[in-house]
Amino acid sequence: MGQIIKDTSVFTYQYIPFAIPHREKEIRDLSLRLNKPLEGMRVINTIIYGLSGTGKTLISKHLADDLQKKCPEVKICYVRLKRLQTEYKAINKVAQDLLNEEYIGHSPDHIYNRIFKSIRQFKEKYIVFIFDEIDSILENYDNFLDAFLRPNENYNLGDKEVSTILISNNMTFPKELTIGTKSSFSCIDKLVFSPYNANQLRDVLIERAEKGLNSGTYSELTIPMCAALGAQEHGDARRTIELLGKAAFLAENDYAQTIEESHIKQAQELIEFEGIAHVLNTLPVQSKATALSIVRNGKAKKESTTTTIHSQYKDICHQVDLPVLSQRRIHDILVEFENIGLINTHLVYRGGGGRSRYVDLIVPASIVEKVITDEYRFQRFKPLQQELDLMGAW
Repeated sequence: MGQIIKDTSVFTYQYIPFAIPHREKEIRDLSLRLNKPLEGMRVINTIIYGLSGTGKTLISKHLADDLQKKCPEVKICYVRLKRLQTEYKAINKVAQDLLNEEYIGHSPDHIYNRIFKSIRQFKEKYIVFIFDEIDSILENYDNFLDAFLRPNENYNLGDKEVSTILISNNMTFPKELTIGTKSSFSCIDKLVFSPYNANQLRDVLIERAEKGLNSGTYSELTIPMCAALGAQEHGDARRTIELLGKAAFLAENDYAQTIEESHIKQAQELIEFEGIAHVLNTLPVQSKATALSIVRNGKAKKESTTTTIHSQYKDICHQVDLPVLSQRRIHDILVEFENIGLINTHLVYRGGGGRSRYVDLIVPASIVEKVITDEYRFQRFKPLQQELDLMGAW
């Protein structure tokens, strides 16, 4: 037990609260669709939209676990698809989570057949797939959706009832579907989870503070400040809880008696850095070179277009002995960056029918540069200390 923190688990993603405040409508709406097996009917196919930290995953898993306990005829398969950008990776993850098997080298069709053939052997009648972060699939998600939204048409399932709950942070998902899948998708129910406001986040934090912090270690302003910052930036309960937990950790590390405003601001900066750093560190080396080229292009005061970024990228590749990808492939990487929230792009049309795609970095360039140049391959591009001081780097 620490001087300030009583229970660190309260501030982690794994902590399941006894009650989920301010999500009563969302719980009721999803329960009506998920609990159909209790009435002898199949679960209604549903997609849940909402920003990160609005309770989509927490509520879906909580209700699904509760249903499985009440109804032995139900089998739940929760699959997190984060960063599984292709149909092949996604369907292999389903096979791993459902069957504890992996089919490396097999075609997606083979894996689908193995999954649905196995489902016919299950003792449970109702099989419910929960696909979290379904919008992570960027290639051939049409085939993936078609398989799970129309399983009885595509496979002989006998008396089994397969249903799908989709969870997406992207309100525009899916953008393009074939006619058959589009027809199936248009028939599924849609639910939207709204972001938390400051008052709602305050109530969430009060519950966590009471369970996770020692009495007298935070002032009456600590909770409202964290809640206000969370509501202004994202309305994300998970990140706001993390903000309070990290501020408490920093205060404890300083041997402070209470959590001060300075600890909260420092925690906010640290969370932003860690979040961006995690994304950048998971990128393939060619994507890291592309991200670094965006930063270096901006420092050179050049227009950030696909063409100028590709020129910077080629220079980086030559210096670190990387094979140079085509401008078309760099364009594809930039699309991936936009999907994960690193950049925005927009087209500018010029005279004579020409056009250029401009790129705006929407995360701090100093973080991108620091994280990537900390890697041995790109250390030669690390900025001088005076540059870091000017940029207010971490």
